[in-house]
Amino acid sequence: MSVPMHVSLSKHHGLGNDFLVYDMAQGDQSNWPQLSQQWCERSTGVGADGLLLLTIVDNTTLGMRLYNADGSIAEMSGNGIRCLVQAAHFTLKGIAGTVYDVSTDAGTREAVVTSEWDDDTVHISVDMGYVEENTHVYVYIVPDKAYTGVDDEDGLPTPQPGGL
Repeated sequence: MSVPMHVSLSKHHGLGNDFLVYDMAQGDQSNWPQLSQQWCERSTGVGADGLLLLTIVDNTTLGMRLYNADGSIAEMSGNGIRCLVQAAHFTLKGIAGTVYDVSTDAGTREAVVTSEWDDDTVHISVDMGYVEENTHVYVYIVPDKAYTGVDDEDGLPTPQPGGL
């Protein structure tokens, strides 16, 4: 027989995405992937795009871990970090102009609350860092052989031996 779990979650919306926020001050759980799947399921759970784990280190330093609705970990979400900061800002009774440093799996990001509260809404700007040029990877399958290729300086794929 399982023991009921009593936790407090808040639900936040950011530019088309919705997230559940769990404040780690309530205690750590060992089964976050499973809980994310259960809680984020729209037909049987609360329903959300993901579960954000909030760690409040101090008044301006936060930690974020994001589990997608399928239980996988995501390094970062721009809308997710805004939702997390909104939850922390509410808990900390923050004011407009507060700058938060948020530690994520993609590195530390700076979030600035740019407005006062207005009907449970605040405006938050996040420095997402520099955009890095993405390298495309191609897979070539030739009978009995497999090759991978990456974009060369001229933008054309260069085959390299590899396996599947």
